[in-house]
Amino acid sequence: PKDAVVTLSHELGHYFGLYHAFNELEEGGYSDDCVDSDYCEDTPPYNRNAYLVYLNGLGDDLTLKTGIQRENCETGETFNAYNMMDYEVCLADRFTNDQHDRIRHVLTYSPLIPGPKKTSSATTRTAFGPIDLPIKYMPCAVHD
Repeated sequence: PKDAVVTLSHELGHYFGLYHAFNELEEGGYSDDCVDSDYCEDTPPYNRNAYLVYLNGLGDDLTLKTGIQRENCETGETFNAYNMMDYEVCLADRFTNDQHDRIRHVLTYSPLIPGPKKTSSATTRTAFGPIDLPIKYMPCAVHD
């Protein structure tokens, strides 16, 4: 059941405008360049190809603690993967503040998602003032 919850949360993240938390090319595949392809500054970019090589190299030494480790390709610092929009070995238990803001933006402006929208169009329902939809998120923190 947990895998279904994580998969559904991940896919809903895509529906609400989120991209994967690793370097990804628009035309598909993964970039070896250090590119922030998810448009969220608080998700550290990492090279997924290099991570897969690292993961395969662990062999029998693969544990949750070693498997969730990623290397920020901008700074070289190691971090643990908690992001719902990641793959492979990941705790997948949170969205970041920037991801929260992207979701809120999509809910506020996307004509493809039901609900009140901020718009000047005479053919749609207009919301007055800020729309504070009840989205819960957990700030990303480093855990040992």
